[in-house]
Amino acid sequence: MLVELHSEDFSRVRPLLGEISYNLVVPSILEGNTLGKLFVCNEEKPDSVIVWNCNDTVLIGGDPGEESKGEYAEFLEKYLIPSAREKGIPVLNFYSTGKAKRCARDLLSDLEPKPMLRYLFRLNPSGFGPSAIESDSAVKVTAELLESGLENIEHLTGWILSFWPNVESFLEKSLGFCAVEGSKIVSLCIGVYRSKNHIELGAETLKGFKRLGFGRKVTLACVKESCSKGLIVDWQCEASNNPSVLIAKRLGFQEVLQYTISQISI
Repeated sequence: MLVELHSEDFSRVRPLLGEISYNLVVPSILEGNTLGKLFVCNEEKPDSVIVWNCNDTVLIGGDPGEESKGEYAEFLEKYLIPSAREKGIPVLNFYSTGKAKRCARDLLSDLEPKPMLRYLFRLNPSGFGPSAIESDSAVKVTAELLESGLENIEHLTGWILSFWPNVESFLEKSLGFCAVEGSKIVSLCIGVYRSKNHIELGAETLKGFKRLGFGRKVTLACVKESCSKGLIVDWQCEASNNPSVLIAKRLGFQEVLQYTISQISI
């Protein structure tokens, strides 16, 4: 059975994940910023690793040999999938390094994996210019806001705690904005992953308020705040998510990578 690494040992497996470190979830977890668990077969001298962000993302790095396949399969069946189901997570997205692709393919072969094309967009603070989109109406996420009685405040807090160990850690290391109509939060954007000079944003607009510009406004507010801090901003989405792709392009993000992952429904 795979064993879980202690956080002080995370840095030992960083080289095993180099190929997929374009995904900011890797350094964000390894640096202890956001939630994540790491599992290895050989604790003394790891040659492969599984990273789970305690949400919908799984990364397999290194070179899991034939002798490790049984342990990986047991881990997936008896721990990872049941744990994700308990959290109400509907799908798991699998990333893998080159040498781990065969292992991932074999592990998922009976689970009807779907290939999903995704885009990575990036914005450097030096390349961010004025925008015609208004963002002044976006409300910054603060401790006071999170203690307010706004409708859907629990949804916003749930988003934060899906990625961050606690609200205090989020407020210290990340940022976020939301759109409020009356007394209801209708759209949100927060920093979901963070490294030294890098942040990745995630956003959602609630049903009934889509295609009204709220998503662009809150995302722009987050971009402005991030760039004012000198942070490089990442935005990732599925290629089929046209509204998300349009937001990235309209705000000046540049596409830096297209890649395919495997997704399973659980």
